[in-house]
Amino acid sequence: MKQKINAYHIPVLLDACLEGLNINPSGVYVDATFGGGGHARAIHEQLNSSGKLYALDQDLDAKENVWKASNFHFIQTNF
Repeated sequence: MKQKINAYHIPVLLDACLEGLNINPSGVYVDATFGGGGHARAIHEQLNSSGKLYALDQDLDAKENVWKASNFHFIQTNF
């Protein structure tokens, strides 16, 4: 898997997380600690157009890591 790494955060245990999630391409997923978006991006890459990903984070700088996609939704809030 090709993942984007940024200076904000390097995802920890990414492969183990993805394996444990056993992602359904049309499933609905929530990342309650979006941060740098590493885990969220890896999940999103496995979704089809029916799948949905909701990302939550209260930090203003996390919003800088958001990308545009019809099935990706960022919500600036504290989980």
